[in-house]
Amino acid sequence: MDRATAVRGPWVRLRRGSFVTTADLAVLEEDGRRHDLDVRVVTTALARPGAALSHGTAARLWRLPLRVGLAPEVRLVDRTAGAAVPAT
Repeated sequence: MDRATAVRGPWVRLRRGSFVTTADLAVLEEDGRRHDLDVRVVTTALARPGAALSHGTAARLWRLPLRVGLAPEVRLVDRTAGAAVPAT
């Protein structure tokens, strides 16, 4: 999808080259699954096979209890980088 199409339709840009309809995004947010979508978008865009989801990102996907106010960023650990890095 190009930028002109996204502007004309009911689309939300999540990341360069990644779009979702406003209706689908509303459903995901209502169901508390927005972070799941963000994870898919980030991991697809980065294409880093050595990376693993970490911190709050992993906890959310496993549906573990989270502390109040935890940032919604997608975090990865990349064995080639040697550190946890925010990917958002």
